[in-house]
Amino acid sequence: MIEYLHIKDLAIIDELEVEFGKGLNVITGETGAGKSIMIAGLSLLRGARATSQMVRSGADFAVVEAVLRPNRTPTVAALMEDLGLPNEEELIVSRRISAKGRGRVRINGELSSIAVLEKLIATLVDLTGQHDQQSLAISANHRGIVDDFGVPEEALERVKEAYSRVGEISRELDSLPVDPGERRTREEILAHQLKELETADFHIGEEDELEAERKRLASAADLEAVSHEAVQVLYEDTDSVTDRIARMGRSLSKWGEIEPLLGDVAERLEEARVLSEDAALELRGYTDNLESDPQKLEEVEERLLFLAGLKRKHACATLEELKERMEEMTDEFDSLSEHDKRVEELLAALSKVRDELSRACEGLSRARKSAAKRLEKDVEKELAQLGMKGIRFKIEVAARCAGNEEDSRLVHKGRVMGPKGWDCVEMMVSANPGEPLQPVRQIASGGELSRLLLAVKTVTAAKDMVTSYIFDEVDAGIGGPVADVVGAKLARVAEHRQVICVTHLPQIAAYAGEHFVVIKETTGGRTTSRIRKLEGRERTEGLGRMMSGTDKLTKNALKHADELLKRADVFRKSGDYKAARN
Repeated sequence: MIEYLHIKDLAIIDELEVEFGKGLNVITGETGAGKSIMIAGLSLLRGARATSQMVRSGADFAVVEAVLRPNRTPTVAALMEDLGLPNEEELIVSRRISAKGRGRVRINGELSSIAVLEKLIATLVDLTGQHDQQSLAISANHRGIVDDFGVPEEALERVKEAYSRVGEISRELDSLPVDPGERRTREEILAHQLKELETADFHIGEEDELEAERKRLASAADLEAVSHEAVQVLYEDTDSVTDRIARMGRSLSKWGEIEPLLGDVAERLEEARVLSEDAALELRGYTDNLESDPQKLEEVEERLLFLAGLKRKHACATLEELKERMEEMTDEFDSLSEHDKRVEELLAALSKVRDELSRACEGLSRARKSAAKRLEKDVEKELAQLGMKGIRFKIEVAARCAGNEEDSRLVHKGRVMGPKGWDCVEMMVSANPGEPLQPVRQIASGGELSRLLLAVKTVTAAKDMVTSYIFDEVDAGIGGPVADVVGAKLARVAEHRQVICVTHLPQIAAYAGEHFVVIKETTGGRTTSRIRKLEGRERTEGLGRMMSGTDKLTKNALKHADELLKRADVFRKSGDYKAARN
C-alpha cells in the first residue's frame, strides 16, 4: 500500500504531503484544484513520460516520492530479486524531473531507471484515469488476472515444472556436437591435449617447490661463502667464538664456589659453546656437500617455463585451475565417446517430458477457460449493479499458434507451449447493445474503463497481488443510486486492498475511511494547491458542500450528508447494501 506521498513543484502544486490509510481513501475538491495533478504524480511513479513543462514555473525541478509497503509474497520477492532490489518491508521511491529536461529515479536511496521503477510500481499499484493506463488496458495482464481468480496453483506448477525440464534437456542436446566429423575432430583434439597433460605429470604446489629450488641453485656460490665464513668465525679461527666462550666459562667457573651465580652462568656458557660447535660442524658438512649445479638449475628453469606454457595454452592462471580444466576435458571426452548413447537417452527423455508438458498445458487451458467463464459471469453481474446493464463482457482464451520461427520442441499440434501454458487471454467488451465485442484496451471512456476495473477488482481483490488501486474517473457520467453502488463497491474492494479514489460525488466520498480535500489558493499572485484531511464534523460539512455545490452550507445539505455517512456506516458493519439503503 501507499503510506505516504510527497509532491513538490509539480504544476500548480508548491508542496504537498499526505499520509494515506488502509482501506478506502477519497480525494475531493473543486475542479482545477489539483486533484488530477496528484494522480499525475502517482502516474509518474509508474513510469509515465515526464516533460520539463510539468515543473512549476520558477522551480528548477519537481519531485514526486512515495513510501510503499508491498505484500510479502513469493511473487513480490521474486520480482525484487529479478530487478536487483532488496526485498525490504518498506520501499521509498522518488522521481525528480528537471526543468532542463533531465531526470533521476531513486529506489530506497539508490539510483535506478524508469524501466525498473515502472516494473516495480506497476506490480504494486493499479491506476486508471486520464493520465495512465491500468492493468485491464494491457492485454498481457489478462491471463494473470484469470489465473489469480480461479486457476488451481498446482495446474500452473505442473506446466512450469515440465517446461523447465524441457528447457534443461534441450540445452544439453544443443550443447552436444551434431556433426560426426566435428565430433571426431573434437575427440582427437581432447585426446591429444589430455595425453600432453598426463605426460606432464604435474602436481599442485609443484611451482612453489621448483621456485624455491631455483633460488637455492642460483645462489649456491653465495650460500657457500656465507656458510664458510660462519664456520671460520665459530670454530676454525685462532680466536674463534667457541674458544672464547670456553675460556670465559672456565674463568667464571673458578669463582662458582664463592658466588653461585657465576657458576650458573659458566654452565650456560658451556651449553652455548657446545651449540656453537655443533652449528659450526653442521655448516662445515653443508659446505663440503654444496656444489654449484648449472645443469640442474637449467632443468628447473625449463620445467617452470614448461608449466607456464601449459597454463597459458589452456588459459589457466594456476595449476589448480589447470587440474580442474583437465577434469572438465576428461568429462567432455567421456561424453563424446558415449555421444550417440547420450543423444538417444536425451531424445527419449525429451519426448516423454514434452508429452507431460502438452498434457499439463491442456489441463491448464481447461482450468483457465472454466475460470474465465466464472469471472465473466461475476463481472457482468457487478457491471449491471454499476449502471452498465447494456455492456457485454467476455474473456477469450485461445492457444497461441506456432509461427515459422518457433522452436519445434515447444510446439504441440500447432500450439506454442510456454512456462504458463499455450493460452493467450484477451478481455473483450461491447459497451452498447448491438455493437461487436472489442478488446478492453480500445475502450475510449476513462469512466467506463474505471468502472470495468472496479467490477473486476470487486471480484478478484482478495487474491490480487496489487496492493493499491487508484481511480480517477470512476464517477464519470453517473449519479444517484448508481453512485451509491459505486461507493459501496469501492468500500467492498477496500476490505482487501487500499483504494485511492478521486471523486466529485458525495455518495462515493461518504464510504471513505479517510477523506482528503484538495484546496486551490492564490497568494501573492501565485496559485497553489494544498491538501488536508477532513475529520469529525468537518467530514459532514465537506459532504454537505459537495451536495450543495457551493461553500454555503444549508441545513438540508447537512442533513443529507449525515444520512449518507450513516448509510455508509451501516454498509461497513453489515456488508448489506440493501440494508444500508433502507
